[in-house]
Amino acid sequence: MLSQKLRKRNRILAVCGGSGDVVRGDAFREVCLAAEETFSGPHPGAVCCGRIGEDEPLFHTLDGQIYFSVRDGWGMKDGALYGLELGILYDFGHPTEEETILEECAAQVGSYQSYSGFLYCRDRKRELDRIARAMAERT
Repeated sequence: MLSQKLRKRNRILAVCGGSGDVVRGDAFREVCLAAEETFSGPHPGAVCCGRIGEDEPLFHTLDGQIYFSVRDGWGMKDGALYGLELGILYDFGHPTEEETILEECAAQVGSYQSYSGFLYCRDRKRELDRIARAMAERT
């Protein structure tokens, strides 16, 4: 007998294998990811807002608070977005519009108390830069 996690992953694989590609502007009423532990809680709807690299679409929640990318496979069925693995996940903590992303990116310069603090801030800055580049290509 397969565990619930493997059944869910197989269902998502089947949806992703039979779906076409998502394009900028596609909207989804819910998000279903195989790697549930990385994006837990109720999944609000999402909108595709571009690509990060060649094979990693970028999405944001309907309120614009959370930006995330999906890699290794994605698809759509019945108005829902299905994905295998989460790429980046950035929670702005408040609803964000496209114009404020660059401001948020510039504000992420800080002082560090430790080397691990520096690494954390550097990685967050990279995520913001990738989001900003994808949003800049959109206009």
